[in-house]
Amino acid sequence: MLTGDVQVYAAGTLRGHGTIVGSVTNDGIVRPGGSVGTLTINGNYTQNANATLLIDVADGAGTAGRTSDTGYSRLVVTGNVTLNPGASINLTSTGATYRFANGQRFVVIQATTAATVNYKASLLTYGIVGSGYALTGADVTDATAGTHNLVVTVGSQAPAGTTPSGVSTGAATTTIRPTTRNAIASLGGLQSYTGISDPALLNLYNASLAIGSAGEASHAGAQLSPAQQLAASRAAAMPTLDALNLVGTRADTLRTAQTGSSGVATGDNTPALGLWGQAFGGHASQGLVDDVSGYSANYGGMMIGVDRVIGKRWIAGGAFAYSHTRVNGSDDNTGSSTQVNGYGLFGYASYAGSPWYVNLSGGIVQQRYNTTRVVDFTGFSGTANGAFSGQQYVARTELGYPLALGSSTITPLASLTYSYLHQGAYTETGGNGAALSVGTAHTSSLRSALGARLEKAFSTRYGDIVPFAQVQWIHEFVNTRAVTGASYAGDFTGETAFTTVGPSPVRDLADITLGATLMRRNNLSLTARYELQVGSRFVSQTGSLRLQQRF
Repeated sequence: MLTGDVQVYAAGTLRGHGTIVGSVTNDGIVRPGGSVGTLTINGNYTQNANATLLIDVADGAGTAGRTSDTGYSRLVVTGNVTLNPGASINLTSTGATYRFANGQRFVVIQATTAATVNYKASLLTYGIVGSGYALTGADVTDATAGTHNLVVTVGSQAPAGTTPSGVSTGAATTTIRPTTRNAIASLGGLQSYTGISDPALLNLYNASLAIGSAGEASHAGAQLSPAQQLAASRAAAMPTLDALNLVGTRADTLRTAQTGSSGVATGDNTPALGLWGQAFGGHASQGLVDDVSGYSANYGGMMIGVDRVIGKRWIAGGAFAYSHTRVNGSDDNTGSSTQVNGYGLFGYASYAGSPWYVNLSGGIVQQRYNTTRVVDFTGFSGTANGAFSGQQYVARTELGYPLALGSSTITPLASLTYSYLHQGAYTETGGNGAALSVGTAHTSSLRSALGARLEKAFSTRYGDIVPFAQVQWIHEFVNTRAVTGASYAGDFTGETAFTTVGPSPVRDLADITLGATLMRRNNLSLTARYELQVGSRFVSQTGSLRLQQRF
């Protein structure tokens, strides 16, 4: 902090950031920052003819959330501002990689609306040091922020060997456009921003205009969209679908013991009440689909359930499940991640006919999402964080028809599974201007499965062992891509709104399940299970271990 009035003479330079309590008269050079920062004058500012206000522009934007981290310097004045005709406003790059581009805007002077401001914008001299781009200025009032601003705009680039004038009259240079749908949408929304009230968003806007290639534009646009969350919804649904598989396997084990179809036990000897616990975990990965970046997901959880044999044909029970999923982005979204905690309640029942059976199951899961979205391209860097909730509802019907095959049992299978997943709206924090306000999203799925299971019982001194192998073809009937709307959080007008579309679902999967159940004479059993699903650009593996005791 400097106290007292300051006179900058013709050969002098005032450079730095902080606060001056007093008035400043500039006949030389005033250069806020050091090299990038905000210089605040708690007094009046006068700039005479031939004097210069020099604004530093950094290679990249800062991410600490401070005013000085917007990527370029600024002069803030709380008193009166007078810029006399002939005064110069110049921009200069402080590094080697920052690219100026047509359409970029910079707030170089910010004054309170209560002050008397005489920018005389049309009578000033503008320029960019070492650049062929033209620069123009305008007096802009920001009613939202309550400020009166001098805003400079980068114009067209002058032909080689010429000097750009203060006012650009040539044709605008062509902005580089991305080639993918979501990138076109997110950058289009950003480049619709006309405001100046959010310095970080304005800095992001400026950096986007300087993108040098279509490939870089597609990369930046993918990072700026919330498509990662739409792709992650598929991974977030997997623990729930696995829970349905596990309660189905649980019902099969009980029915086998009850009916004696595998020679393990008879229904008369099956205790009525069972308590069981199960741990499970898995991994899934998806590649680039529909120009939407893929992901790699790991998840794990546990289930605790209780069920009861009702008469000689019915089994019914319920279970609580907890799961944690971490989804790591790949391709353009490398470095971004989503974590999902799921809390679910499931109900299930099985009816044993002769010899057919039907399994029924359903559940509801409350999900909590925490997201990290990394945006990093030339001239900009930021990390946005989000938190929101979701709900998933699932139901399944499975029909089986066990047939004796020597000492083994083969069971043709058919099932239908419905899933509906809702993700709530949220607004990200951080991001250095890249934070988004994201709308709700919905994903529906209707899957059929056709296949067969082969099992055979063995008696050992440890108990009865029933290994099984199951092969299915899974088909997805709903080929709808998830859609959500978003806008940049720093824009309160809605002019930056855009739409993001998720990847198409995998239509067909090969599903292979291997497992075994050990049944002890004291009504204690242990089941191990492994499942592999393979589809176009998609692989999923799940393992589980269940311990149960019947009473």
